Amino acid sequence: MADIKDVTAVIASALAEVSLAGSLDVKMDGGESVEVLGPPSAGDVEVTVVVSRVGEGSPPDPRPDRG
Repeated sequence: MADIKDVTAVIASALAEVSLAGSLDVKMDGGESVEVLGPPSAGDVEVTVVVSRVGEGSPPDPRPDRG
């Protein structure tokens, strides 16, 4: 399985292709990687990705109002 740096790079690249600006937060195997996407703008978004292995159940919802 790819490591957290590889996963972050692939997702950031895909989001850059569609000109998304904001931040990318990837959580995987107990680690966390945060990357800024594009220049700051009024339309910034926050993208959170939780990577888990198949069969390990659903990860907790990272949104504070849903956890």
